[in-house]
Formats: sequence, structure tokens, C-alpha cells
Amino acid sequence: MDKMIARLAGPEAIIAGVAAHIAGEFNWSLLWTRVIGTMAVVFNPFIGGLVYLVLALLIKNKPRDF
Repeated sequence: MDKMIARLAGPEAIIAGVAAHIAGEFNWSLLWTRVIGTMAVVFNPFIGGLVYLVLALLIKNKPRDF
């Protein structure tokens, strides 16, 4: 539980830091990564939400260089 709270408190994290982590790994724009992720959840809430939840659980909490 402490790891999840630390992820939520991070400066890059909006919810769980999934978009920030993906943007950092692939050197993508954080803004556009969040926009595309939000669009996926808005247009297909079940699949988009499920993918986001799975990624939030799978991405390890490691220090980011960006």
C-alpha cells in the first residue's frame, strides 16, 4: 500500500503514473501520451480502464530520469 501512495504523490503521477512511465520509456511527449490514454478510456471505458489498471499494477515503481 505504501508503494501505491508513493506513486500517487509523485510529481509525474496524475493517477498512478502509467502515462508518465510509458512516455519516459519510449521518449514520447507526456501530454500526447495522456491525451491518447484519456481518449482510449473515454471511447471504450471497459477496455481502456482495464488496460490502464493492468499497466498500473505491472509497471514497477522505479526512479525515472526525466
